[in-house]
Amino acid sequence: MTGGLTWQEATARLGVDKRTLQRLVRAGTIGCEARPGFPTLYDPVDVEIAAQARPRATRTGVLAASPTPNGNGHGAIAHHRDAPTPIEALLFDVLQGVRAALAAGVTGATPGVTGATPGATQDPWMTPYAVARAWTWPRRVVLKLMEEGKLGDVFYIGTPARPRAVVRRSAVEAFAAGRKDSEAL
Repeated sequence: MTGGLTWQEATARLGVDKRTLQRLVRAGTIGCEARPGFPTLYDPVDVEIAAQARPRATRTGVLAASPTPNGNGHGAIAHHRDAPTPIEALLFDVLQGVRAALAAGVTGATPGVTGATPGATQDPWMTPYAVARAWTWPRRVVLKLMEEGKLGDVFYIGTPARPRAVVRRSAVEAFAAGRKDSEAL
């Protein structure tokens, strides 16, 4: 390849560092010719196409100069805010709605609590932990009730090395409905 660009020229034209140039070569975006004992040359046409296609990134934290001082006598840039973009306005409205709903006390299901949302599709099986969370019973009491068979038949799922005890949701609900002193657990 005659008339190729060195890595310094290619990175300067693209506005990237050497590693990014190497990534572009590996991706096949820019062709190069490796010459043993001499610097690698990069295809100037590919570099130019990549430079045109690559959007110029704006640096974060750098503000454009403004002729209006901020009033503190230092001539610093005055902070001004343009009108919000449509997506910002939409997000603002959504967040205001969420804030209003939370202030009004509107909540959904508690995460991790099985059976907290009425009408939702529920798993027919419950672990002792799920029973304890759903009915706010101490876990030791739930385990004792399972041992005594008061929550129906106990089934074991999982692997033989790590079995998990589960009971039928309907049996737990029937037991909870039939107990008058379930609050005293």
